Amino acid sequence: MNCLAILVNGFEDSEAITSIDVLRRAKIDVDVATIYQDKIVKSAHGFKVEANKTLKEIDYTSYDILLLPGGPAVFKELHQLEIISLIILDYAKKNKVIASICAAPSLVGKLGLFEGKKYTCFPGCDSPITKGTNTGKEVVVDGNYITARSMYYSADFALAIIEKVLGSAKAKEIKNQIMGKN
Repeated sequence: MNCLAILVNGFEDSEAITSIDVLRRAKIDVDVATIYQDKIVKSAHGFKVEANKTLKEIDYTSYDILLLPGGPAVFKELHQLEIISLIILDYAKKNKVIASICAAPSLVGKLGLFEGKKYTCFPGCDSPITKGTNTGKEVVVDGNYITARSMYYSADFALAIIEKVLGSAKAKEIKNQIMGKN
């Protein structure tokens, strides 16, 4: 099982790092890709992260899961990048898991992909979303779409991804591990 996480300058720190960390604990291979040739990505709060690949270096169709963290980057950069919409549409067509948190569900929703679905996102970030029902809940799983409201729910978001792709027993195992329970 593998995951493509896409980061650009201004990504929300916790949403990306926590999600990637928790997924890797479940032995999901996560590639972090960016649009920048030097692979250095600056978070919303000034941390620098080195992506392991650029979008030009990968075959995005070879991944099982698409991870889209939120943050200011969503509206400043990601909404303007046609490749992001193409990747999302490809995953939707192939019924692959699309996991988006905070402002990032707007990238999925603006394409009309939440039609007949429930989702959640950061308050005020749903204006581009044309269809679907915003539940306002912390984490929502509807079909192959996993959404979360904010960085506060990053671990729960990642656990929902694990449960979707590896089952509830694995999600419980990882939850107990990160909570310090045996």
